[in-house]
Amino acid sequence: MQTIGYDVHNLSNLLETADTAFMWRYLKREANPRNLGSILAELGIIGWHLHNAGNDAVYTLQAMVAIAIKHIEEKHKAKEVREQEKKALLAE
Repeated sequence: MQTIGYDVHNLSNLLETADTAFMWRYLKREANPRNLGSILAELGIIGWHLHNAGNDAVYTLQAMVAIAIKHIEEKHKAKEVREQEKKALLAE
């Protein structure tokens, strides 16, 4: 990385970090963090050769996208339930 002019120790351009273990804990309301392999398994993603930097990067991105999609789906389901409950109350 240094040969192409990138200093890995200079984090001044790093805005934020995201952690799939934290995202999963929030989604599932779990107290303990999970490893990438178990998160992938629950998401239905087959992870090969974990602990290989390239594979972990790809699977982490896939997990993040899948977690985001699950979160959006859950929000939509909760909204639909609230709307149905509201309609039921108005019908009474």
